[in-house]
Amino acid sequence: MARYMGRKPKTISLKLSWDGGSEIRISRDGLDEKDRVFSHHFLREFAEGVIEAYEEVYGKLRVVPVSLREEIYENDKVSLDLYP
Repeated sequence: MARYMGRKPKTISLKLSWDGGSEIRISRDGLDEKDRVFSHHFLREFAEGVIEAYEEVYGKLRVVPVSLREEIYENDKVSLDLYP
């Protein structure tokens, strides 16, 4: 995940598959990468991985609650809206 953060992806999504062939997709203008993940990932673990990757590149993020299930993670360099 961290290798794509410098390109500020517009969309990071997880497609879960019960057969163990889940897929992570990262996209933006001129960027459309897909990686197969051969183990089951839960949404919380996926979100934590995305946040860790962003913090590795952009530094510590503060949490701005939006609603019961939506949070924005941001600092002066980037803003990440997580909504399951």
